[in-house]
Amino acid sequence: MTSVIGKRLNEIVQFDFSKPLDPNVQAKLTVQLCSQFLEPLTEEINKKGKEQNEKEEEEEVMEDELDIIGQMDDYLTSESMINFFDKRNLRCNAVLPFISAVPVQDWEKRDVSVVASFGFPKKVPNRLLARFRSNKILKVFVTKVKDMFPNHTVTDVEHNEFAKVPYLLCTVDNVTVIIKISMKPFCSPQFMSKDVIEAYKGCDDRFVILANYFHQFLKSKAVNKKDQRKSKSIIPKLCTIKMMFIHLFKHYGLLPANNNNSLESNL
Repeated sequence: MTSVIGKRLNEIVQFDFSKPLDPNVQAKLTVQLCSQFLEPLTEEINKKGKEQNEKEEEEEVMEDELDIIGQMDDYLTSESMINFFDKRNLRCNAVLPFISAVPVQDWEKRDVSVVASFGFPKKVPNRLLARFRSNKILKVFVTKVKDMFPNHTVTDVEHNEFAKVPYLLCTVDNVTVIIKISMKPFCSPQFMSKDVIEAYKGCDDRFVILANYFHQFLKSKAVNKKDQRKSKSIIPKLCTIKMMFIHLFKHYGLLPANNNNSLESNL
C-alpha cells in the first residue's frame, strides 16, 4: 500500500494501518468503511443507475403512428398465415418492438424496429438453425410485405441475409421499418426485460446494485473521448446487465429458477 492510499484510507476510517489488525479492529474497520465510504458510493452509483434507466427508457420510446407492429401481428396471426406456417412447423407467437442489448448508433436507427417471434407448434427440431430459418421467414416476408400493409405504399424492400442478424428493410409510406426474427425452441410469447426485472426485484434486489456497479465499472474503462464514443456500441445497456445478473442469481439459487417457480411463467 502506498503512503498516499494509506493516508486517504486513514482519513476515511480514522485508523492507523501500521498497527496490527486483531478481529475486533477488523470488525470496526469494516463498519467504518461501509458507513463512511461504501454506502455513500453505493448511493451515488444507484442514483446514476436510476438516471441511466430513465435515459434508456426515453431512447426506447418508439412512435409507431402507422401501427406497423399491430398490422404485422394481425397479419401473421391470421388464419391463412397460421395455416401457411403450420405446414412448415412454424408459428408466429408475437410481434414486438425490437430493443437492442447495446445502444444503437444514430446511423443504424430506423423509425420502427420490429422483431417477429417464431416458435415450433409441433415437434421441436434437433437443430435450431436460427439463422437459416430466419432467412427463410424473411424471404416469405419479402413476397408478402405489401399484403401486411394493404392501405399503405411499401417501397425499398431489402433483405440482408448475410448480416450477423438477418433483417428486412422497407419503407411504409414515409416510415422506415427494420424487421428481425427471433427463433425459440419452444412455443411461447416473448417477455419484455423491464417486466422480468421488476418481477425479480421483489424477490431480491441485490442484482440491481451489482448491475449498477458493473455498468459504472465498464464505463470507467473508457478513459478518453475516442474510447467513450466507441464504448456506446460496446458496453451493454444497463437493463441487459441486469438480465445477466438475474441469470447468475438463478444459477446459484438466489432467485426462482426452475419451471415451477420461475417468475416468467406468471407474466
